[in-house]
Amino acid sequence: MSSSSRSSVEGNILNPAYLLLHPFTLNLTSIESRSSFKFPRSATEKTGYPLSLRILFVLPYTPNLVRVRPFNFIRALVARGHQVSLFAIDDGSGSDSDLKFMRELCEHVESVSLTKMRVAWNLLLALPTRIPLQAAFAWQPGAFSSKGIGSLFSRLDREFDLIHVEHLRAARYGLVLKAMLRDQNHPIPIVFDSVDCISALFRLTSNHAIRPLNRWISRFELGRNEQYESWLVSQFDRVLVTSAADREALQSLRNRGNSPAEISVVPNGVDLTYFKPEDHGSDDAATLIMTGKMSYHANVAMCKYFVEDILPLIWRSRPEVRLLIVGKDPPASIQALSKDERIEVTGSVPDLRAFFQEASIAVVPLVYGMGIQNKVLEAMACGIPVVATPPAIAALQVRYGRELLVADRPVDFAKHVIDLVDQRHLREEIGAAGRRYVEQHHDWNLIAHQLEELYTDVIDNQH
Repeated sequence: MSSSSRSSVEGNILNPAYLLLHPFTLNLTSIESRSSFKFPRSATEKTGYPLSLRILFVLPYTPNLVRVRPFNFIRALVARGHQVSLFAIDDGSGSDSDLKFMRELCEHVESVSLTKMRVAWNLLLALPTRIPLQAAFAWQPGAFSSKGIGSLFSRLDREFDLIHVEHLRAARYGLVLKAMLRDQNHPIPIVFDSVDCISALFRLTSNHAIRPLNRWISRFELGRNEQYESWLVSQFDRVLVTSAADREALQSLRNRGNSPAEISVVPNGVDLTYFKPEDHGSDDAATLIMTGKMSYHANVAMCKYFVEDILPLIWRSRPEVRLLIVGKDPPASIQALSKDERIEVTGSVPDLRAFFQEASIAVVPLVYGMGIQNKVLEAMACGIPVVATPPAIAALQVRYGRELLVADRPVDFAKHVIDLVDQRHLREEIGAAGRRYVEQHHDWNLIAHQLEELYTDVIDNQH
């Protein structure tokens, strides 16, 4: 290929409009792209599989206590002796302290800002194409400059053993890295962590979301996401999800014309040192807690369902019961629930644990959702008994009636809550069993070991 042709290809692959307008015709197996940096030869090519892996995480956001999955993956892998570098898109949802913590933890950290104007332009470009808006959302061409991902490679004495890309919003960065690596004949495997099956979530949202706008967007995006995800799962060396339901949903989308990657379940964990049983501030058994990012449409639907359909049944016989709704960015419809003095809507809080100590029962009446619900794991880790709907615990291997209580109908849900309010021994029994469950199945250290084994398998297959 001539130098002018190479320049043309490089310009195309880094051009957001080109990638948006040619999402499926772009043949990543034949692109001879050239970047401004070269990938040095792998240490694994010389010395075999290392005891300590060098891993690059590519994320569309900054890891923190809200973005718990990559945050705890990175913490646990570093604690186990691996060298982790991070490239993150700064979408404004994190803070300077989040990046500072990552810089203290990781070998190298680079981030590129994503402005609202850039997001708007990405979405506008995506509208007339088959690219889902989620896939276009976080694209930033400056990511491949000498101040972005390029600097991570140019400053290191050897390349990475593996690249870990998380979420549909970061998938295109993984695709570009794959093309660059192939061009330079460097077989660094790329693991794509889908987290959830976005298409399955959009299908649920289109039917159950409270706001008409959320339903409309989900219906608009559904076909595009299904087509894109069915193609995407064949583009990486391994695909990860948080639950068996998400794996089955992705498998059902897979394009038979492609050679799909293996899809592995790596669940979310919970920080068992941070979230742990504590003495309650009072002996009040009649305080319930509901947690989550309250601007998220599924959490809005959850709150409305509980307050409108379940809580009145509880109040008929236990009018003293209080409800804490704890989580950032509650919309006006959720804030309005606090007009009843028995309901408190906190908004963002510095430490969720203080509110878990105040409450005696956690309620998770999720109407729809995919993946593992961190709100369930956190409450169980704190030794608080949980009452949930089936969608909230579909990804967990829990025993109903022993490690938590489950109800699909409002009347049954209300009865479980009343039983727990009335029976201290039942609260203690369910709470202790829930804590044991997360210790056995959702310790981040155990999950990091699972991730290590998966990385090893992917690297071995590559070589």
